[in-house]
Amino acid sequence: MMRKAVALIVCFSLALSIGAQVKGPIVDKILLSTRTQQDIALKDVATGRSDLFNYQADGAAYKALPDDVKSRLEAYDNTGSNYVSLYLNPYPNKAPYQGVVDGKTQFNPFAIREVRFAINFIFSRKQICDEIMVGAGVPLYTPVTPGQPNSARFGLAASMFGFTATGNEKKAIADITAAMQKAAELPENKGRLVKGAQWWTFDGQPVTLKFLIRVDDPTLRLPEGRYIADQIEKAGIKVERLEWDRTRCRQLWDKSDPAELGWHIYTEGWGGGQTNAFWEVPIAQMTSPWSGSMPGGNKSGFWSYQNDELDSLTQDCVNGRVKSVDEYYQKLLKANELGLREAVRIWVAAQTVYFCANKDRFIGRFVTGSGDGIDRFTWLTADVKPEKDGQKILRQTAFSARGALFMSSWDPIGNMGMSDAYSQAVISAVSDPEVVANPVTGIPFGMRATWKDLRTDIAIGTDITGKIAIPKDAVLWNARTGKWESGIVYVDVKGDGSVYDYVPMTSRPDYGKAWSTGTFTFKGGNWHNGMPITQADYRYALSRPYELCIRRGADDKVYDESYASSINPNLPRFRGYVFNKDGSITVYGNVNYPMDQPSLAQLLCPSLMIQASNYGSFIPWQIHEAMKLLVSEGNASKTAYALN
Repeated sequence: MMRKAVALIVCFSLALSIGAQVKGPIVDKILLSTRTQQDIALKDVATGRSDLFNYQADGAAYKALPDDVKSRLEAYDNTGSNYVSLYLNPYPNKAPYQGVVDGKTQFNPFAIREVRFAINFIFSRKQICDEIMVGAGVPLYTPVTPGQPNSARFGLAASMFGFTATGNEKKAIADITAAMQKAAELPENKGRLVKGAQWWTFDGQPVTLKFLIRVDDPTLRLPEGRYIADQIEKAGIKVERLEWDRTRCRQLWDKSDPAELGWHIYTEGWGGGQTNAFWEVPIAQMTSPWSGSMPGGNKSGFWSYQNDELDSLTQDCVNGRVKSVDEYYQKLLKANELGLREAVRIWVAAQTVYFCANKDRFIGRFVTGSGDGIDRFTWLTADVKPEKDGQKILRQTAFSARGALFMSSWDPIGNMGMSDAYSQAVISAVSDPEVVANPVTGIPFGMRATWKDLRTDIAIGTDITGKIAIPKDAVLWNARTGKWESGIVYVDVKGDGSVYDYVPMTSRPDYGKAWSTGTFTFKGGNWHNGMPITQADYRYALSRPYELCIRRGADDKVYDESYASSINPNLPRFRGYVFNKDGSITVYGNVNYPMDQPSLAQLLCPSLMIQASNYGSFIPWQIHEAMKLLVSEGNASKTAYALN
């Protein structure tokens, strides 16, 4: 893990990244503080000690405030920017549903898909919304949060499966019992898996689920976890309630091998990320193994959840490998349904939350996203009254329960790097994407990039064939030779996702033709250290993923298996770059996005962010090279580092 040394490097790089903004936000400076109680943070905002509570105050905390405090707050309410789900460990996800831990065989009921799916019915989402969320929430059944653009069609799957707000406890218990009885008839379990007077037992001991319940979320995830644990036990499966803080919980659900069966279920909490008009990325992230955010995370040496059909469907949608709008929705809706049926994640409820500002400190209201609440547009549009010296300083407060403040590594490349809310409060404010989703409509628009000559020209038969000739001066980075080269393409060699590599463009007639193309021009400016942002920065960012995804021998310390599993499926999208003398970049790619032209541009557009599954960090290439050397060359402390 990149920890101490990388944290220092990345903190330095954040200062550099501030200068990447061309015009910058209205405010001159942002000061960030933390409080460990929501009510105290809100009162600080009301009294003027802070300007903004950069955290989603839940209904219980906001509604409990005295009227005189509320009267001094400007509340931005939002439903869907925050939601809770259950994360299940399905190891080994096949019969006879056993694992061996410390020489002892254990039975995992969540290895049975029917048992996982039945959890959808065993609790009442309405009860959680009404009693735990004190009415400030709505039931959630899919990874598509309610109230956002283009979200309604995905909720139909919940109706198809018979999900209801109140659940169906009787059905859940019957379905779990039937699935367990069927498992008990397997030769490996016969006489060992038995239904007792109270509990199912295996080898004479109660079948037990270890439930990670976030004790540092006392108004939501703690009572939610306790209630759901009680409901599961009604089906005769014992629950060991591990009421721990986020740091201790993460050591199991994210940092341990699922095969160790150190956990079975976890109370997840999520932020919406952005406003979405198209949902392939959230559905892929929340359901598909290739995304790196499913159990095991494709980490080397870990057992990882696998589902080839989900991978294929979501990769096609994410990378624009579709023939038409109809095919896009057919594949994405099928992926959504399959993810629900697999039930490795179970969605519980979307919160109604309140982002609160001091009513007297702002000159007008600022922008918030319908899908994520406070976001990068807040920092750009927040207009506070000036200080005596004329400076505009935004004082914002974050909420941090007890425990370590930052949960994820300060890693700008790793799949889960900079993914927690606290890291995001810093990195998103100082990183400007080239293309970003509109906070209201979800449709992408150019923030640091503009484009021209954007077009798609394809022939549709059994497969899609590109008709745009890739010119001889179009190049890709060859990680094997360390050079930009023409005449090569990067492809899924076997067509099954097992091997990605370079092949000559002449090896197949269609390799010399692209589906789409566009020319992108970028707003420049300087990094904070005065170094200009140039085409060279983009060249580096475009080349780096190949360095991480290609193994150059058994002792290659730069190659990262987990990163490669998430990123390799995306790289064949790009077929060549022409680095024009005016600083623009012409891109040729195999991508078709008939739903929306700006989204096509977003799929093709080069970015200063190293392509990854993380949450968007923009850092100079010199910092990336320093981190690369920490991993590949070592350091004086002899600490071993790797990607997140």
